[in-house]
Amino acid sequence: MNCWSQSWIGEIKGVDRIIDNTLNFKANLTSKRDHQAYGLLKQHAKLADNWAEIYLMEYQTQIMQNFSHALQTDTKRITYPSYDFEIAIGQLAVLDAAALIEKYKSLAATQLSALNDNWYLNVLDLEHGVSYFYTTDTVTQKLLSRLLGLSFTNGIAIADRLWLRKEIYKKVLHEKNRSK
Repeated sequence: MNCWSQSWIGEIKGVDRIIDNTLNFKANLTSKRDHQAYGLLKQHAKLADNWAEIYLMEYQTQIMQNFSHALQTDTKRITYPSYDFEIAIGQLAVLDAAALIEKYKSLAATQLSALNDNWYLNVLDLEHGVSYFYTTDTVTQKLLSRLLGLSFTNGIAIADRLWLRKEIYKKVLHEKNRSK
């Protein structure tokens, strides 16, 4: 991204944050305001129409060049309410989740299972607007299957939408409150 002049860095930073936070406008939380702000910043910074695609391709390239670091940077340990075990959750957003999982599933399993027996990797596929979940941990597979209606084959399940880690946590909270 260093090909843009310093005077536009702030505007570009705003544009990339909108792309990141809305998952390229495919997240359930995306608003009309996000679209408007993106359009204004993109126009002000004189970015190409395909700027978001270029940005996301570069971002995926960076992740794939140093997958271990990218996963380490975006992994959290969470204990869901009503469950008495911690889960290590890696989450990455890319254009092509299938390619990333195929190439790095072994490394992801090694890295995440070293943090906790219960773990999963959530790869958000921004091209198709779906989440790929990967885990060889059967306890976590059962939990995600029940919560999100997933079906795992060879440790991989594809959701019919993008699921953020925080949305899954909220779903668990909602489930807990409903059971009271």
